Amino acid sequence: MDDSIDPNKYIDIPENNLWPVIARHFPANNYVFQDDNAPVHRARIIVEYKLRNKIKTLTWLEQSPDLNVIGYFLS
Repeated sequence: MDDSIDPNKYIDIPENNLWPVIARHFPANNYVFQDDNAPVHRARIIVEYKLRNKIKTLTWLEQSPDLNVIGYFLS
């Protein structure tokens, strides 16, 4: 991402990227979606989106540098 992300932009990510991957690789819906519980991930519209689309999520610490693999490689 080149700029900040708001909840509406965040919803575009699963809409354009997540669903095709799940349909192809997890046809039985045996997946768990993980985000880092950042404020945008906890927005009401996002929580409702995940519930409406039955997205199973893994509880994760908010923006934890110790547990965020991506953050580790970017630092």
